[in-house]
Parts: sequence; structure tokens; C-alpha cells
Amino acid sequence: MYFFHILLSNKTLGLAGGWSAMPAKSTFGALIASDVAPKICDIARKIRHVASKIRDIPPQRARACPRHFRECPCNVRSAIISFRETSMPVRAQPEASITVLNSITRLLPGHAGSVVVSGSHGGLYPAVLASCGRLRGVVFSDAGVGLDGAGVCGLALLDAIGLPAIAADCFSARIGDGADILARGRISHVNQAAAQRGCQVGDPVSHCCILMKSGAPCSIILPTLGDGRLMLRAEAPQIWGVDSNSLIEPADVGAIIVSGSHGGLLGGEPGSAIGPDVLAAAFNDAGVGIDNAGISRLAALDRRGIAAVTVAAASARIGDARSAWEMGVISAWNETAAKLGAGEGRRLSTFYTDLASRMSPELAAKHLSCDKHRQ
Repeated sequence: MYFFHILLSNKTLGLAGGWSAMPAKSTFGALIASDVAPKICDIARKIRHVASKIRDIPPQRARACPRHFRECPCNVRSAIISFRETSMPVRAQPEASITVLNSITRLLPGHAGSVVVSGSHGGLYPAVLASCGRLRGVVFSDAGVGLDGAGVCGLALLDAIGLPAIAADCFSARIGDGADILARGRISHVNQAAAQRGCQVGDPVSHCCILMKSGAPCSIILPTLGDGRLMLRAEAPQIWGVDSNSLIEPADVGAIIVSGSHGGLLGGEPGSAIGPDVLAAAFNDAGVGIDNAGISRLAALDRRGIAAVTVAAASARIGDARSAWEMGVISAWNETAAKLGAGEGRRLSTFYTDLASRMSPELAAKHLSCDKHRQ
């Protein structure tokens, strides 16, 4: 049998006046007044019929129960706040775990039901990926917040689907390092869903992860944002814009990459700097942050002979390659890039356009070959 906490409209019951409340957890067989009993029972039967259908609707719709009930053909215009089934045994839920990832792009189906501490920035692309994980909560780096609040704008997006999300101050823990964020991170931003779990700005990330474990996994998936790759120059050497480093392809060898990703190594691993041997690469400095984590890819790529720069987070939206190309201003660079003309305050698009015009495919290949020979 189903028990409901309900608020029934007197108009629906055929009575005059405003609203009349049924007691919480009361059965519909316990009638209050004999003159309205038949109508209450009729409404109760209709509600039980609708409730029996809820078990067959997808979670995305079940989360929007009030709207779903209003759309039903049955004459139930009451505000149904919640329901629970007591005729079947309740399965014990496994204790939620805390999963540490250096990048949200490494999220796997096996992480469902956990609270994920991610080294990624809190922008739109990571938020969409997090929504696919059926998580109880997620942690990002605020990436210095940056232009248009891009470093944390994904938190509001996740709020819309009820997924608690918080961002750690990039000066409290290294971006790209989930373990460091869990150990040292202090919260700089929370969404409303996380605030309802008790998370507050200034709290340790570790404390808020425990609070977020108490919630139910979110089953609503946000729509994708497109493929995240755009060609900025078709002639060789090509210039490709990617909103995330995970979108770089093996065929991009010898190309110039404009990445929306932060410029930090994942977990401090040099191999995570970039995949293929590109000619040059640009990232967002994510506010630079503690231990200069936001620009740590540059030195690793210098050792591979790849000209690497970052653009200031305040000049271009993190996670947005087009923004980096159109508005990005160089904030840091490695020695290889310096030799090719990179410098502080120079427009990224100007630097890369000049570089590409001076680099024929043969010269680009020779440049990479010479740098690898010196290693």
C-alpha cells in the first residue's frame, strides 16, 4: 500500500474555502468526514493508479513528480509532495565512497553513486561530464574563476539537475590533482544543492565530501555541448581549437593546438601534458594558483620541444577554445615558445598566426626533429 504526504484542494473535493490538509503518513482508508469520504476515496484510487505507473517511468521524469502528476489525465490537481512504497522491503544502500580523479574525463560507470573529487575546473564541459556519472556530489577547482566566472559556471548548471557541486580555491590546492584538492582544498563556491547538504564557503573539501555522501545519486544527464573541436586554420600547419585536452586526436601531430583546458599537469605526471607531438599548444592558466600548478604543463612540454603558452584566466573563458583564440592574452610561456616570439601581454591569435605563417610543413617537421634530437 502507498502512503502519501499530501495537500488536497477543497475545490477538488467539492468543498468551499481554501486548502485542507491530510495528516502525513495517514492511510486513505482513515476517513475524516463521512460526507466527503466517497470523493476522497475516488481521488485516492486515482493517486494510487498514478503512483503505480511511476515505477515504470525513467528517473529523469520521476524526479519531476509534480509536473508529471499535473500532466496526467486523472483529475488530481493536488500538490503531491512525496510518496513512499511500504509494501516491499527496502533494499539497503551501499555506503557511498569518495572517488579521487585528476580529471573528470576519467569518470567511469563504476564510479556511480560516489562523491567525486576532480582536479578539473568547474566549467561547462566538466559539468556535463559529471552529470553522466550518477554521482552524489562532485568537487572541482575554481580555476581562478576567471572571465565571466567560467571556472565555476558549471556549478549552476548542475544545480538545475539537483547535483551538489562545489569548487575549491585554486590557491588552497593544486588544480589537476584530485588528491591534493581532497587533502588541502578549501571551498570557494558551492551551488544550492550542495548548500542544502550543509556545505559552506571556507569549509575543507574533505568535510563537504562527507556531507554530500548522505544524498541520493543524481540520475539526470545534461545535454551535450557539441563536439568541442573547431578548425581555426586549414592550411598546414593547421590550428585546431579544442575545448578540452581530451579532444586532441593522434592525427594532430605537427598542428598548433588552442586548448580550453587548464595548463596544469594531471597529478604532476609529465606524460599528461599532451598526447601527440604537436608543434605548439596553448592552455588557460587557471589563475596559476598554488605551486604554480596552473602552468605546470609548460616545463614538461619544453622538454619535448613543444612551444607552449598559457592565456590569462581573466582574459579568456576556461573551457572555451574560441574565447582563448579571440580574446586570450599570453600570461606564461616556455623557452621553446620564447624563441618563437611568445611574450607577456601578446595576443594568442597574433602569436599563433605569425608562427603558422612562418612555419611551412617542412620547417615545422624539421623544428620538431631538431628539438627531439637535443633531448
